[in-house]
Amino acid sequence: MTALTVLRVLAGAAVVGLAVLLARLLLHRQALAGRARAAWTAVAVIELAMIAGYLHAETLALVTVVRPDASAWMEHRRALYNPVYYLNAVLIAALPALLMRVLSGDLRVRAAGATLAAAIAIAGVGGFLLGATSSWPGLLGWTRAFTLAGIAGYLTVWALVAVERLPAMDVYLAAFLLMRTLYEIVKPVQELFFQEFTAAEAASIWHLHLFLQLLQRLGMIGAVAMLLSAVRRGRPPRTILAARPTTLHS
Repeated sequence: MTALTVLRVLAGAAVVGLAVLLARLLLHRQALAGRARAAWTAVAVIELAMIAGYLHAETLALVTVVRPDASAWMEHRRALYNPVYYLNAVLIAALPALLMRVLSGDLRVRAAGATLAAAIAIAGVGGFLLGATSSWPGLLGWTRAFTLAGIAGYLTVWALVAVERLPAMDVYLAAFLLMRTLYEIVKPVQELFFQEFTAAEAASIWHLHLFLQLLQRLGMIGAVAMLLSAVRRGRPPRTILAARPTTLHS
C-alpha cells in the first residue's frame, strides 16, 4: 500500500467521521441559540454537501481501482470530478458571507453578507455557463478566483469578530472556521503548483493536499465533537466575547 493510498484512506475516514458529527449536530441544533443555530446549520449543510460530492467521487475511484475494466464508471467519475470541484469552491467562498448575514446584529453587516453571498452565487452560475468546468486549466483559474474571494471573506469575518460585530460567534464555531481559513490560505499555492500538471498527473502527487485536508478535518472534528459534548451536558457554548479575558482597571 502506497503512502498516497494510506493518506486517501485516512482522509476519507476523517471525512466520514466529520459527516456523522455534522449530521448529529443538525439533529440537535434546536439546543443552540437562534443566531448560533442558523450559523451552524449553514456550516453543516455546506460541509455535508461537499462531503457528499467527495464520497461519490471517491467511491467511483475505488470502483475503477477494483474493476479497471469498468470504463463506464471511469467516464462517469471524469464527468463528475470538475463540476464537484467547482461547486465546492463556490460553496466555500459563499460561507463567510452567509455567516456575516446570520451572526451579526448590525444591519449593515447583515446586508453586506447577503449581497456578497448573492454575488458569489451569481458568479458561480455564470462561470459554469461559460464553461468553467470544461477543462482542467480553466477549472483551476475559476476556482482560484473563488478561493481568493473566500480568503477575503474569512479574513473579513475575523476582522468583524475582532471589532465585536459578530457577537453570536461561539468558540467552537471559531475553531472550526480557523481550520477552514488556514486551509483556504494555503490552497492558492497548491492550485498554482498543480496547474503545471494534468489532472491525472496531479492526482499521482496529491500527498500534500491530502495531508493538509486530513489535518483540517481532524481539527473540524474536534470542534464539532466539543460542541456536541457541551450541548449534551446542557451547557450553551460560550461566545467569543464571553470567552475573552476581562481587563481589570484600578
